[in-house]
Amino acid sequence: MLITVVLSACSAPKSAENKLNTMEEKQMSIKQEVAKGALMVDVRTPEEFASGSVKGAINIPLNEVESRINEFKGKPAVVVFCRSGNRSGQAKEILENNGIKNVINGINTEIKIKLEDFLKLFSLFSFFLIYCFFYIRNFADAVSV
Repeated sequence: MLITVVLSACSAPKSAENKLNTMEEKQMSIKQEVAKGALMVDVRTPEEFASGSVKGAINIPLNEVESRINEFKGKPAVVVFCRSGNRSGQAKEILENNGIKNVINGINTEIKIKLEDFLKLFSLFSFFLIYCFFYIRNFADAVSV
């Protein structure tokens, strides 16, 4: 019975479903832009890029984006990405500030959403365990009287 209560309390919240739909839409958008000839740019360091990247991507490290702005001009779209989304977010801002349109931060948001959902469920489960501990403790105190 305890397991049933825990599992029923751990169903995915509606906001997580909405975030997943948004993520799927973003992934479809990126795929469509790549199919149309978007420039795929990995803004990580050359060492990180050498360890593996997306097929067809070029490496323009974040610290070189502004000085290499001409390489972005005339592209139908630009998808910038990195490991966590921080550097690609900065690169997107640099490009937009220099007149480059249709820039997409291609971070994998799925990992972040799963982590957020895990943390929410972990918090809920922790609260449930604490509640059970105090309930059992109070029950044991009542029985021993």
